[in-house]
Amino acid sequence: MVIDQLHHEFKLEKNKVDSLASMDYLPVEIDAYLNKSIWFFLKSRYKINQSNRGFETNQDRITQLSNLHIKSPELQPGIVPTLVTNGTYKIELKDLDYEYLFLTKANCDIKKADCIKNGVRIKLTQTDDNNTLYSSPNFNWKIVNGQFGKTDSGTATNVEKSALYIYTEEGSEITTIYIDYIKYPNRVFFGGYDHIDGQSVSTDPKINCDIDAGFHDEIVRQAVLFAVEDLGDVQGTQIKNKQVSLDN
Repeated sequence: MVIDQLHHEFKLEKNKVDSLASMDYLPVEIDAYLNKSIWFFLKSRYKINQSNRGFETNQDRITQLSNLHIKSPELQPGIVPTLVTNGTYKIELKDLDYEYLFLTKANCDIKKADCIKNGVRIKLTQTDDNNTLYSSPNFNWKIVNGQFGKTDSGTATNVEKSALYIYTEEGSEITTIYIDYIKYPNRVFFGGYDHIDGQSVSTDPKINCDIDAGFHDEIVRQAVLFAVEDLGDVQGTQIKNKQVSLDN
């Protein structure tokens, strides 16, 4: 659905469960509830897999967040990392083509002398793991570690201040890094008002939701639930809670 349809569906859903006096919402209010619902949808669908099987082993999550999943090198070209010290490299998240939110996979190409190994998986580790016998970086065993940390080159957002640091065996070189990640969802914008943060103003074009359209009805239902909860509408909240529970 385009943003106009989302607003229309929000009003229809709201009228179905409103047990209080009818309330008309301004575009800025509907946008706020829709964006809150989009974030709820994203965070509830993207769950860290404790068995280390990875994001792509759950087909349901892949489908629900497919439009936000940036693959490399298909959409995100490989990145040449910056050498920090011998055996330590970094890429700054602000240099990615899309606004980074969650990492799903990271691979790299490494070389040592005349030997090249492609597609080596980067494993996120704790700092101490770089110094242990079985998990320290090793070219022969294709062990490359990664850790997120602050970089001093950014000034604005958390993403612009963050970097992925990659550790390989001293004497080897990381030539290219391939990052798969979930990007930030579009912040929907109906238009006709100035957003409080100034990033969208009344004359800007409308911004549609970029989550797969097959799940827009769920986003609308959750947005209406947030709205009736804020109104203190007990009966409406109970009705909408039952509907939303069927989506999860």
